[in-house]
Amino acid sequence: MAKNNNLTDFLTNLANKFRNKLGSTSSINPQNFEGLIDDIYTKGYNDAPKRN
Repeated sequence: MAKNNNLTDFLTNLANKFRNKLGSTSSINPQNFEGLIDDIYTKGYNDAPKRN
């Protein structure tokens, strides 16, 4: 299947990744992507094994 709208496909795929990583199913406003990148970074940092 051809992708006719690359920007829409890109943003949809990016939003799906955000939802998957953050455990959400709600719609995402593209204006919130910057904050979601910060949220994913923080989640990854907090979930990483801590060294003693």
